[in-house]
Amino acid sequence: MKIGQGLLITEQKLNFWKGLRIMDVKCSVVQDLLPSYIDGICSNESKSIVESHLSNCEDCTEYLNLSRKKYLTIAMAVQT
Repeated sequence: MKIGQGLLITEQKLNFWKGLRIMDVKCSVVQDLLPSYIDGICSNESKSIVESHLSNCEDCTEYLNLSRKKYLTIAMAVQT
């Protein structure tokens, strides 16, 4: 694939850069995406970013679990 002024980017290099972008997402960004992720309404790209980050971040995984419990508690309260 050619980009810009004759710069040749191989698919391997492109995948490397995509991987860096996903891995470098800050916790605050992932935590902002979690409500949409939990509801299943985020884009496929956002879902991939969240899942990739969660596989390497215990803090955000814990935040996700607490958020799911919170949403479940709220849903149960609304139903009763």
